[in-house]
Amino acid sequence: MVFRMPSFIVTLVRHGETTLNVQRLLQGQTDVPLSSVGVRQAELLGMRMKTLNQTFTKVYSSDLSRAHHTAQLVLKHSGNEDSEIQKDVRLRERCFGSAEGSPAKNLLEEAKKHNVQIHNYTPEGAETSVEVAQRAASFFDDICKLADEPGAENETQILVVSHGGWIQYFLKHLHTHEAKYNLENFDPSKAITIHKNTAISIFSVNRVTTTDTNDEQEETKRYKILFRDVNDTKHLPE
Repeated sequence: MVFRMPSFIVTLVRHGETTLNVQRLLQGQTDVPLSSVGVRQAELLGMRMKTLNQTFTKVYSSDLSRAHHTAQLVLKHSGNEDSEIQKDVRLRERCFGSAEGSPAKNLLEEAKKHNVQIHNYTPEGAETSVEVAQRAASFFDDICKLADEPGAENETQILVVSHGGWIQYFLKHLHTHEAKYNLENFDPSKAITIHKNTAISIFSVNRVTTTDTNDEQEETKRYKILFRDVNDTKHLPE
């Protein structure tokens, strides 16, 4: 027998532009504020959500200021200003250690010197890509537990504001764990990349539990994840 637990919808957002984004410098966990352009990007995203009557029941943000400020602006301009933002360090960008503040192209050059892909190259003092994926998975596992809460409502709306690298590692995690996640309308070439500033990805999550009819204690749990938008920036001027 299959039970579909109450679904929830996640709106996943990359933070607005910063000056280091423009300069193509690695930010990592260095706390860099939004630029004036980044502020406007977040405002425009909020306005777009307001036209869609988007209401968020739960809001999560990286504790780094560029992500938290983006969340604040989105809520303000979407009519959700009373929503509480829960900061979560698991949503932080990858720590690049000694490479933070240096040109992003340098990281690629160092990876080539070590004959590894850029995501598998770990500068001194940096997190590994596996460590980032693990904390992304930990965060999502906790979100998925919402479907188990007594009185969980259908279509709970969740806003998550994080960072380009984190989003890439998170979506790759979903894609590479087929035994746990059934992804629909998911294009890896479009999703598993660095998303644009304030780009949104929207997906619904349903927990599907299959109980063996011969042994009710034997359960197989999976999540059906249906993508509606990926790396979408329709709110930004061309």
